[in-house]
Amino acid sequence: MRDDHGLRWGIKTLRAVVARVADGMAAARHDVQVQNILRLLEQAWVGTGPHKPVLSVGRAGISLGVPVRGGTVFEVATAGTVTVMDRRGRRLGTVYLAHTPESKQGTMSRNLTRLVTAVLQAWERPLPRLCYVTDAGDNEAAYYATVLRPMRHPRTGDRLDGVRVVDYYHASERLWAMARALFGPGRQAQAWVRRMQTLLKRPNGIRRVLNSASVHRSRQTLQGKRQVEFDKAYHYLRKRTPFL
Repeated sequence: MRDDHGLRWGIKTLRAVVARVADGMAAARHDVQVQNILRLLEQAWVGTGPHKPVLSVGRAGISLGVPVRGGTVFEVATAGTVTVMDRRGRRLGTVYLAHTPESKQGTMSRNLTRLVTAVLQAWERPLPRLCYVTDAGDNEAAYYATVLRPMRHPRTGDRLDGVRVVDYYHASERLWAMARALFGPGRQAQAWVRRMQTLLKRPNGIRRVLNSASVHRSRQTLQGKRQVEFDKAYHYLRKRTPFL
C-alpha cells in the first residue's frame, strides 16, 4: 500500500481494514468454496489415471496466548483444508479455512462440517475416495470420532467409507527425534531417517520402522533426555500405527 498508493497505515488501521474486508467476504465465502471444490472434483473425475479421485480433509492447530486480565490464557487457533487429488495422485487445488483461538475449536468444527456436507450434497457422480489427514492431536482425533466417522451421506443416508491418515510431516518429525536419541547428530542419523521415510510410504511400512527402532534401541543404553525423547516419539508412532 505504501509503495503503490503512498498510504502509511498503522497497525490499528490495518487491522480494522482487514476485519472490514473479511466481514464483507464472509457472506459469500461458503458458497464460493463449495463451487471451487465441485469444479476441482469434476476436473479430477474426467481426468485419466489408475486411481479414484481423492477428497481430503485436513485440520491443524497452534497454541497462541490470549491476553486476559491478570495473565494469559492459551487457546488453539485452527486451520482447515479441503483438497482434491486427481487420478494420478496430483493435487489439483485446496480450499482453506482458518479461525482465531477458541476453546475446543467449535467454530472450525461447524464450518468444516458444513463445507464437507454441502459438497457431498451437491456432488452427483460416484463418491471420490475420502480421507482425513492430521497430526492426530486431541482436537483433531475428537473431530474424527464424533463427526467424520459417524457421518452419513446427506442425500442417501449411506455410511461414508473414509480413511484416517497421520500426516507424513509429523510422522517424519518423530523419526528425526528417535534418530537423534539413537545416533546423535551426524550422517548415521540422517541415513537411518531417509530409509525409514521410504518405508513409511509403503504398505505396513510403519511396522518395519518400529522394528528397526526397537532393534537399535536394544543395542544401547539410553538415559536422561535421550531416553525421554526416544520413548515419546516411539509411542507416538506406535499408538497411531493403524493410520500410518
